[in-house]
Amino acid sequence: MSNDIDVAVMLEFLDEFEFDDSLDASLSTTFERLELSYSSDETAVESTRSTKNCVMSTFARERQNGYHKKSAAKKKANRLAICNAFVAGLEWLVAMMEGRVQSSERVIRRRQESTFLAADTDVLKQLELNRSIVNCAETWIETWEQRRAENKFFMRAWGDQINNFMERLKGLCQDVWNVNVLLAVYAEE
Repeated sequence: MSNDIDVAVMLEFLDEFEFDDSLDASLSTTFERLELSYSSDETAVESTRSTKNCVMSTFARERQNGYHKKSAAKKKANRLAICNAFVAGLEWLVAMMEGRVQSSERVIRRRQESTFLAADTDVLKQLELNRSIVNCAETWIETWEQRRAENKFFMRAWGDQINNFMERLKGLCQDVWNVNVLLAVYAEE
């Protein structure tokens, strides 16, 4: 008797929620999919799910293209900022080298014009500063030439401008060394 009550409750539960219809629908859908997968390609009908995936994949592709565009724009902006910073640093180094040459020439003129010996500390200070700035400039020049040799597309858009600065740096290094020779003579006196 208790089994009859359990069966009656179960049937009432199934009738109430109409599981029979949903079970039949899911079984028929599964059967249709099985039938499509085992039938020939000619008789297969495109399922509604594939069109949904196409719509979703189109949306996903558009979203991904948007991400790619944003990423490319960000990379381009970063590259531009780095290149501009490099060129600005190079301009600063050239200006500093020109300042070193002028400052050293002033010390040499003061030394030549004075009848008494000027303070050797100025001469020694100029020598030390000139050596350090020439080492810095030579490092920049060597690094630039090495990077250009390794990658011919490295900062290609700014290559001509940077090469002009590098040539100026090389000339200024030579000028600083010429001034250092005179300073060294005065330092020995």
